Amino acid sequence: MKFASGQRWFSQTEPELGLGIIDSVHSRRIQIQFPAVDETRTYAEAQAPLQRYWLEVGERVTTADGLSGVILSTELHQDRIMYLLQDAEGAEHVVPEMLLAAELRLDSADKRLLAGQVDPLHWYSLRYKARLQFSAYQAQSIRGLLGGRIQLTPHQYYLAQVTTQGDIPRVLLSDEVGLGKTIEAGLILHKLEIDGRVRRTLITVPDHLLHQWLVELLRKFNMPFSIFDTSRIKALLEEDPDNNPFDQAQRVLVPVSLWQDGNALTMAAKCDWDLLIVDEAHHLGWSEDTPSLEYQAIETLSASTPGLLLLTATPEQLGVESHFARLRLLDPQQFHDLAEYTAKHAQLETLSDALAAWLDNDLASDHLHAYCQDTYSQTLLAAAQESGSEAEIQRLVDHLIDVQGTGRIQYRNTRERIAGFPERKLHAYPLSLPDDYNPENPYPERGVLAWTEDDPRVEWLVDLAQKTGEKLLVICHHMKTASGLEGHLRLREGLRTAQFHEDMTLIERDRAGAYFADQEDGAQILICSEIGSEGRNFQFAHHLVCFDLPHHPDLLEQRIGRLDRIGQTHTIDIHVPYFINHVSARWFQWYDEGLQAFERTCAVGQAVLSERLPAEPEPSLDYLIELTPEEFEDELTAVIGLALELSERLRAGKNRLLEWHSFNRAEAQDLIEQIVEFESVASPEAFMLEALESFGIDIEDEGQGIFSLQPSANMLTDSLPFMGDEGTRVTFRRSVAVSRDDIQFITWEHPMVDFVLETLDANHLGSAGVTLISQPDLPKGTLYLSAHFVPLLQHAKATEARRFLSSAAYLVAVNQEGQNTTDYFAEKDLRDLQQRLNKGTMLDIIKSQQTLIAQLLGHVRQHALEPLNRLKDEANVALVTHFAGEIARLEALQQRSGQDHGAALDALRQDQRALEQAIDQAEPHLDAVRLIVNF
Repeated sequence: MKFASGQRWFSQTEPELGLGIIDSVHSRRIQIQFPAVDETRTYAEAQAPLQRYWLEVGERVTTADGLSGVILSTELHQDRIMYLLQDAEGAEHVVPEMLLAAELRLDSADKRLLAGQVDPLHWYSLRYKARLQFSAYQAQSIRGLLGGRIQLTPHQYYLAQVTTQGDIPRVLLSDEVGLGKTIEAGLILHKLEIDGRVRRTLITVPDHLLHQWLVELLRKFNMPFSIFDTSRIKALLEEDPDNNPFDQAQRVLVPVSLWQDGNALTMAAKCDWDLLIVDEAHHLGWSEDTPSLEYQAIETLSASTPGLLLLTATPEQLGVESHFARLRLLDPQQFHDLAEYTAKHAQLETLSDALAAWLDNDLASDHLHAYCQDTYSQTLLAAAQESGSEAEIQRLVDHLIDVQGTGRIQYRNTRERIAGFPERKLHAYPLSLPDDYNPENPYPERGVLAWTEDDPRVEWLVDLAQKTGEKLLVICHHMKTASGLEGHLRLREGLRTAQFHEDMTLIERDRAGAYFADQEDGAQILICSEIGSEGRNFQFAHHLVCFDLPHHPDLLEQRIGRLDRIGQTHTIDIHVPYFINHVSARWFQWYDEGLQAFERTCAVGQAVLSERLPAEPEPSLDYLIELTPEEFEDELTAVIGLALELSERLRAGKNRLLEWHSFNRAEAQDLIEQIVEFESVASPEAFMLEALESFGIDIEDEGQGIFSLQPSANMLTDSLPFMGDEGTRVTFRRSVAVSRDDIQFITWEHPMVDFVLETLDANHLGSAGVTLISQPDLPKGTLYLSAHFVPLLQHAKATEARRFLSSAAYLVAVNQEGQNTTDYFAEKDLRDLQQRLNKGTMLDIIKSQQTLIAQLLGHVRQHALEPLNRLKDEANVALVTHFAGEIARLEALQQRSGQDHGAALDALRQDQRALEQAIDQAEPHLDAVRLIVNF
């Protein structure tokens, strides 16, 4: 059917949006408003999950202004439906479809039953199981934290949970290098999307990290992003000059260099973003007089975007002014005056030092007495001193940072506070430079034919593999170096190797990673290019070979970070071959002696390089090539001194108050235990395997929690997300998923689960049926109607309200007199009772009992109101309890600190009222109905 403005359509996949009205149709794109939830969506015409809303004669309809009546006739006029209604007084009204009420009336189950469009009992049971189990997941406070293919690292999950409890967060994530800020940002984004609070996200990162972010978000969170750079934007504008390119995708990833283009910024700023994420935010140069173009771009974008995540491993320790600039982006009202902030910052440093002295020396000391003058603070301090427990200390610290500090706007975890990281051990190997290698080329093998025959690093690597007998992760700067080396080792030396680089597809890289991960028959050596290994976790190995060295310290830390991760159980052995009298020797010294970057986490590498090359937009170690030996020695001395100075500044600026605030060990552990328990008792494995098999997918159990899915000729659907023509392999176990990138990790938050649920709805599978039973305790020849209802929420806060008002189906059953028989059938499994019933007899029963069935449908709808009202009451109690704690915290904080939290309190109360309204407006939706015949 042709789309036209003014028509009424609804989303098959999101019926909770209510009844939509087409606003415009342009360039094969449909813009449709959903007044019930105050949202506007844009769909590609060919892929829109929309269904025409067309009521039939005899149905009752309500208009937007409250007029209600029965439809007498319908007429199509210029592709729009005109309804003739008769109201209760008998008056007739002509109502265009655009004037219908926004609430969707979509009880198609009754229509299917009356029309004889019925399904076997198997589908009815599967549908009911889907409703019960998925709603149990929706009610969890950990919803949104389950879907990541990542280890359950407490500090990352704790941070994601606390930052998403209120409004869309505007926070600074400033964990130390290697603690997983990218993962934290991914977790936060994933939870916000699952909660329905974020739909459009813009991420901007340094150019060299673009691919890493793309891979991490796709492989770990199943979130594909579209990369928009200058060439992509140009191509989109050439294809459709009238449309904003940034409107073409919901998730957009851009290099920070794009903001040098003012037109690109103008177009991006015109879009409605829900969340902006900025990596390496310390690169945003700012001063009161001359903010950088990049800073101005982020300031422009963040001003109209509700959520903002700034990521940096070097917060205020590298300068109060630059730190103020980042906080100013997060909250320009609170951080509007640099002088005022500088004074408060000095007070916070004093408090942090006092806390550090109190923690490191004697809890009974008086270091904190000056900051605990009120009764409440003194009570917390006394409790912490008396028990010495981390929980009581945590309560005190949380209170102090709320009252004295920046509250919940910044988080910083440190390795010292988190613990559990491995040691690093450097192994250096000076080698002779081949005659045909250029001593000034950091990658001298490039351009040399058959270089693997004479390069001493190759023979050295073969010896290392034979001596260790263990898995080696080898990283080369260039893809062709990695590819040539892998081919030589495999074909000439007979070693089990695999290559891993950016010229391979994601599937090919997954297979290579899986081959390397296989402990029995897998590759001993995985040879990666610089960016080919980004976003991957190879911590099952502990030998890293830097076949060459990168030109930037961030890249070196990234290499080591493939193995140096929480959960690594071995010391990391870092093997570095370099050539004598070659630039690689200088680079090695710069990293080892200058930064001590091999055996310690280096947080100052970028800062050192920028200080030494302040005029370079992208500084690198290439500057060492042109130096004379004397100049290099002077430079190395300067680098050593600068690195020590910056490192000392970092240590001196350690904010113990902030570190304790950022990680509540007890709450984090409780959160992890909740996730582990839920995954163990409420896995989607049984449901998904049954559903996929019902859809015609061939399933093979490969053991160890791995299943192979293959398409078949009898598939119910044309495709399945993440399966492809060749099938796929899945697991429902996190332990398997984190070590096997080639296997899909299926949780309740995986797109494959969404697809199954949407397919059940779109095809109305199991929504109507007839079952024949023979129960001696029931009168023979009687009819019963068993119906499943779900609370239908059509409100802007519907997704959030699901946490309190479950979407679980509840049963209502009546006999042919309309009496409630729910208790009887609630205890019965119809699959155990059903008798054989041929299709012809079933259709005859439906046809002959049309009037009675219609009456029974009216009875079950009436009986469905009482259990729904009980669910609403329970939901409202849970809702009030949830908000009471946070409101009480802010009220107490306002009283104790004297700070004005009125706006935050108003926002909380407004959010509570909106959720209460969403729950109160819930109606019973007939999800499935079954006619039961007892003979």
